[in-house]
Amino acid sequence: MARCLRGVLPPWSQDTALAATCLHSLRKPGIHLLRERPFRSPHHSVSPAGLLGGGNPLRPGEVSLAHGGILFLDELPEFSPRALEGLREPMEEREVTLSRARTVESFPADFQLVAAMNPCPCGQHSPSGTDCRCSDRKRRAYRGRISGPLLDRIDLHIAVPRVDPTAVLKGDRIASESIRTRVRMAAERIGTTPPFVDKNAEQAMIRASASLRLSMRAVSSVRRIAQSISAYDQADTVGKSHVAEAIRLGGQGWRFVAD
Repeated sequence: MARCLRGVLPPWSQDTALAATCLHSLRKPGIHLLRERPFRSPHHSVSPAGLLGGGNPLRPGEVSLAHGGILFLDELPEFSPRALEGLREPMEEREVTLSRARTVESFPADFQLVAAMNPCPCGQHSPSGTDCRCSDRKRRAYRGRISGPLLDRIDLHIAVPRVDPTAVLKGDRIASESIRTRVRMAAERIGTTPPFVDKNAEQAMIRASASLRLSMRAVSSVRRIAQSISAYDQADTVGKSHVAEAIRLGGQGWRFVAD
């Protein structure tokens, strides 16, 4: 699913392609211009320097090699806390600054983060809890490896239920091309005239932020998600239904992991 995301993202600009190629050339000199967005999927044993950059001389890490593309972190709680906490600034600033005794370097790091994790160490936790071998303490400790500030920077939080294999085999597949077209149209709308948030939607966001005790970062996230959903629907305004969907997908979603 994460790899399929690259196929539905809107086309990248020539400037972004050149910047990404330059970053990759620092690790692999002589490469040709990148034709498609990069997809980076480092192993969970990656060091903070491997993820963020480092070495002598300083070289870009995975966050910069994913510039303009996807950074996929599978088994998120298995990554070292230092590496994960180091993601907070690049996600906010869209670049990473590396400081050493004699030099300081800044590398672009404008990537789309996609992360996946099991609900518990054994991976079998479900609402019924019949198949899970983990104690409540183990589950809390496992989910607690990911800090609230990091989760607060991830806009969408989606709990994926157990899938029936027979339903998947019998179901109709959706072609990436149809989704890619709608995503491109939504991106163009967001880039030119973002959907206007009407008063009812604004009041819904205010009530949700108060009742759910959302941070300002989470409120901004809900607004972005609601505008994206509205643009994907090719609507001119952001309505209450868009805000409700945004709240369901993000904002308070990190509580699912923390609880």
